[in-house]
Amino acid sequence: MAEDEEFTHIEYFQNPKEPAQKRYEALRAYFLESLTQKEAAKRAGYSISTFQSLISNFQNGKVEFFVKPQYVPNRRQASDFIHERIVSLRKSGHSVYEIKDIISKEGFSTSIQTINRIIKDEGFSKLPRRTRENLASQKRTRFCHQCLQQLISINLRTTSSIARWVNILLPTVYSTNRIV
Repeated sequence: MAEDEEFTHIEYFQNPKEPAQKRYEALRAYFLESLTQKEAAKRAGYSISTFQSLISNFQNGKVEFFVKPQYVPNRRQASDFIHERIVSLRKSGHSVYEIKDIISKEGFSTSIQTINRIIKDEGFSKLPRRTRENLASQKRTRFCHQCLQQLISINLRTTSSIARWVNILLPTVYSTNRIV
């Protein structure tokens, strides 16, 4: 509009440049100014059959004049550390809920939706459904791993002390189907 100094505001509505505005002005003239279909079609530069089709589409809700804004929720960004941690835990075979529990215990707050999004974005498929036996076996293995980590952190000095701890803990874990 600023390029053409001769352009007036009236011309903007009488000679629309955009197709959506042209359709709008033609229908407006027909419905509000009570022009006949032939007059409104001629003013807008449509053939009578094209204008009748436009009227039909408008009455059936198939014509849009104005672009409706699309509101997209903001994606919460996880830090690179959390992202990498989620990926490494998934590579280890942890479920989404297990990942959430582990990350929560490490002191980080991440939603299930965020974990799902990261897993999906990284191209991981869903884990196969696990039976109760599989879950119990995995829990026992994780428990043993945690016990060994605790032994290492206790910093026991002699192998006999470690052997005593292992002899006490491992038979208890493997003798039952549940975590002790």
